[in-house]
Amino acid sequence: AYLTWLKQHRGATDETIRRYRTDITRLMPMLGEPSQWDAAALRRAFQRRSKETPGSASLLVKIIRSYIRFLVVQGICRPALLHAIPSVQRYRLSTLPRHVNPATIEQIIGACPTDRPVEVRDKAIILLLARLGLRAGDIRDMHLDDIDWRSGHLTVKGKTRRPDRLPLPQDVGD
Repeated sequence: AYLTWLKQHRGATDETIRRYRTDITRLMPMLGEPSQWDAAALRRAFQRRSKETPGSASLLVKIIRSYIRFLVVQGICRPALLHAIPSVQRYRLSTLPRHVNPATIEQIIGACPTDRPVEVRDKAIILLLARLGLRAGDIRDMHLDDIDWRSGHLTVKGKTRRPDRLPLPQDVGD
């Protein structure tokens, strides 16, 4: 029922649903019956699970809160438990840099061979990432029909799955 709720009421993608199902499935043996949950048990399960995948702790918070929200809506869990899992502080300098400098991007693009069609496609993908800031999933989901060659635009359905029309950069089109 939770997975259906994610799809119908939260608009989650299949990939998001797969990830949430995996984490909730791993948490359930640690937690037991939702009607018996308390804040301490939720925190212990979160701590144990976040030690297994420390880089995903903030996502785990989001997943657990989503599941608790569903249980609250269903009347299975107390609403106060929504606040049982604390937020995870992420330090700005502890992760990858927020951007790559333009010179490095141009070096990467310049290093792309274009002798074969697959290499031309790969270079176009890198250009879409660099020029328009598209996500990898946005590019993966694109079809040739999404490119309007005459007007120089492409249609992208991002996380919201609402079509957005973007300009087609000349070097990408080439």
